[in-house]
Amino acid sequence: MNKPVQPLAGPVPDEIGKGTAATAAPPASANASAPERVELPKVEVEKERTPGLKAFDFLLYPVLTNVGVFTLSVAATYLTTRGGDRNAAGKLIYGKFGDFFHKRGEWMVKKFTGMGMNHAQADMSKMVFFSFLDGSLMAPFVKMFEDRREKIACAIDHQLGTKPDDMSVYREEPKQTWLSVLGGRLATVAIVVPTAVMLDKTGLNNTLFNKSGLKLGEKLAEKAWVKNIASHLDVKELTRIGLFEAFYTSVCTGGLYLSSRFIAKHTNKEAQAKAKAEKANVIPCTTEALAPLSGTPVCAPTHVEPDHEPRTDHAASVKRPRSIIKPVDIKPTASFREYIDETSKSVPALAV
Repeated sequence: MNKPVQPLAGPVPDEIGKGTAATAAPPASANASAPERVELPKVEVEKERTPGLKAFDFLLYPVLTNVGVFTLSVAATYLTTRGGDRNAAGKLIYGKFGDFFHKRGEWMVKKFTGMGMNHAQADMSKMVFFSFLDGSLMAPFVKMFEDRREKIACAIDHQLGTKPDDMSVYREEPKQTWLSVLGGRLATVAIVVPTAVMLDKTGLNNTLFNKSGLKLGEKLAEKAWVKNIASHLDVKELTRIGLFEAFYTSVCTGGLYLSSRFIAKHTNKEAQAKAKAEKANVIPCTTEALAPLSGTPVCAPTHVEPDHEPRTDHAASVKRPRSIIKPVDIKPTASFREYIDETSKSVPALAV
């Protein structure tokens, strides 16, 4: 006779016999808002300039610009001082062209003496002013060569065998514009004028240029070869002006190189920053990573690799074992109680 079936203690879960398992609900924070995206400026490493670029700078500024401005300034300043000279017949030695330069010099001296300067100070200020003005005529040539900086420097590197693998080093050079060239020329005023005033107050202008130039010119004027080629020139005045222009022209050239490149580099940086902002090249970074690092952000990974192989199809998914416990055959019994007693003796059967 079969024994009566005793009820189980506690409720029987609804999932028994259904072949499915309960799925835990995802945490509330799983659907939290994505971390805020923060822009990080990209750090650009300045590339080393090639020998061709350095040679271009030397050829353009110390050689072409400095020598060109020096020659132009010496000729113009000499005519400003002695352009009104006349011969024994009363005719202008340098013609109307020289007379024009001489008259502009006299006009400028009157302006400076009217400002309270003595004649020596007015004459020195006249030379500084017209030296700067006449030397500015070289600015178009500087701009013309600067527009061809990349090609000329690359050609020099090719001849020297120093052509770089990364050609972007040429494109990173500051691009000179009319603003940078003329602005750089004007910026030299802030260098030349204080220098001239300081040398005048200390008496070095008279010592270095006037006295030394006149002594050198007096010795040269006695040379026969100088008399043959410069018989109509005032050699002493020419050497005095030459020493003066050699110093101040070099100061102007150095100031032009530094100030024009600074202006060009500054304006180019603003243009490059604007172009980068328009491209909206944003590096994703989590705000959580920013806080503990005191302002040093850490970029979040844009892709996370899965910790298991993705399923290719449903058939492969079915073949994959669900548990490490091997299934066992269960025989039906007369009553549910006997079934429980029998299966409790087999631990693997409990996993079914």
